Amino acid sequence: MSLYKFCKSTQGNVSVMAALFIGLLIAVIAGTIDISQKSSLNRELQSVVDAAALAAAREMAVSSADQTRVQSVASSYVDANWTGEQATTHAVLDVSKGIITVSSTAPKTIASILKKDQKETNFYAEAVAEVSGGGNVCLIGLSDHEQGTINLQQRARITAENCQVYSNSDDRYSMIVRDMAQVNMDFVCIAGGLRGDPHTIGGDVITSCPPITDPLRDRPHPPFDALDCVDGLLHGVHINPGENVTLEPGVYCGGLYVNGADVKFKPGEYIILNGPLNVQSSGNIEGDGVGFFLSGPLATINFGKHSSISLRAPRSGPMAGLLIYDAGFGGLTDTLGGKVAGKLGNKLGGVLGKVQNNTLGEVVRKNHRITSDNAGTLVGTIYIPFSDLTIDGDKPVADESEYTVIVANSFKLKNGPNLVIKTDYHLSDIPVPQGVGSQEVTIRLKR
Repeated sequence: MSLYKFCKSTQGNVSVMAALFIGLLIAVIAGTIDISQKSSLNRELQSVVDAAALAAAREMAVSSADQTRVQSVASSYVDANWTGEQATTHAVLDVSKGIITVSSTAPKTIASILKKDQKETNFYAEAVAEVSGGGNVCLIGLSDHEQGTINLQQRARITAENCQVYSNSDDRYSMIVRDMAQVNMDFVCIAGGLRGDPHTIGGDVITSCPPITDPLRDRPHPPFDALDCVDGLLHGVHINPGENVTLEPGVYCGGLYVNGADVKFKPGEYIILNGPLNVQSSGNIEGDGVGFFLSGPLATINFGKHSSISLRAPRSGPMAGLLIYDAGFGGLTDTLGGKVAGKLGNKLGGVLGKVQNNTLGEVVRKNHRITSDNAGTLVGTIYIPFSDLTIDGDKPVADESEYTVIVANSFKLKNGPNLVIKTDYHLSDIPVPQGVGSQEVTIRLKR
């Protein structure tokens, strides 16, 4: 009897046999497909879990050893990269041994699920990563909601080969790399998503990564008297073309303007109060052991195209390791609030007190700008948590520095600059503020 007649037969026994034959044929086909997929998917899941363990280990290296954070990084990585059915991922952190164990379980095909043995119905992979040493946190964009917290356009570049970079925005375009822009870094953690070609970014990129807490949020500002201005006036200090001067630390009310002049700063803290640090028209500034504290809505940094900048942060004192610190309104009312309150009443003093606590920090959002083509030496930490940083020159920035750390609300690089972030901490006697920077991290898979 032919197979066709066999299947079409209406005789009872033949019909039963046909049903059994067809069922067997379906099972064989399903089983064959299942077997052909099993090996490939097993390898894929293991590869994804290996990478997730390494990503979680990097997170452990650059932030506090937090079980919740490590779990989130591992789960996000597996969810984004595993192509099979939804996986369940667990990460276990052993701080004492510096190891992270990541395991993922995912269902197989329908044919396998028909089996009774639970071990046969799931794919399973496990990886253990070991962390020794520390990590280098050197670039953080703190804004948690906007597009382009880190934004590179045209020919802009970031070269941070031994750095961990964070973009805290949960927007789908948290980090933007467009046109011919490029980024070269060790590791980037993006809370939201990436707009741009991933191939323009060198290093590991993790999207949907938990944001990092501002590591310098508790850093106190230097004490100062907001009414003790260097020149006794509020219109700022202006240094004119052709002048060559040496400046002393103090409170520069209304800002400091360097227009085509040469200025050397003596070591200490420079309080730029409600006015810019503005260097234009071939102006040249240099200082070793100097820190610039910015306070007030008009206190900004503006380094013009033809300016020359060479600055190194203090080695000791309240600004140790901090080259530029913009506290929004911080410090403006330590003395001013009390004195004004005494004269005008507690109501105004109370308002200033709220400003002092940075309640209005984000309301008065500022933009600091580096357009200089000669700003190779910026040694220390630039901390501007309520402000944005725009770098739009055509030459490298900070490329002659032993190390640079930048924590800003957001970054925008355009035209053709190359922001070079080095981590040669051992070559400098300028301290790295606690919470950023550290020794080189060593991460490896144990199995």
